[in-house]
Amino acid sequence: MKKQAAWQVREVGLKPGLSHLKKEEAMAATAEPISALNILCILDSSGDSRIQWNQSNPEEVAKAQLRFDELRKQGYLAYKVNKKGDKGEVIDVFDPSAERILLHSAMIGG
Repeated sequence: MKKQAAWQVREVGLKPGLSHLKKEEAMAATAEPISALNILCILDSSGDSRIQWNQSNPEEVAKAQLRFDELRKQGYLAYKVNKKGDKGEVIDVFDPSAERILLHSAMIGG
C-alpha cells in the first residue's frame, strides 16, 4: 500500500499528522479562514501597498498600527471600509477589527 495520503497532505501544506483525515477535513482543521485577515491599503503617488494582519495576532496588529500611526502623522487620511468597499467612515484611530482601512495622502491643489 502506498503512503499516498500522507504525501497528499504535505503537498497541500497541511500537517502530516492529519493524514488520517480526508483532504477537505484536514484543510479545515489547519487552514486559517481568509476572512480573518484584515487589510491596510496605502495609496500614494507611487501606487498602492498593502499590509495584512490577523486581529488575533498581537505582533501583526502592532506592525499595522505602527504604520497607520506613522502615515496619519504625515497627514494621510484614513477610511474604514468593508471588503466590498460599499460602506465607509473616516477614522483617526487604528481599528484592529476593521476589515479594510484605506490610507491616502491629502490631495494638493484646487
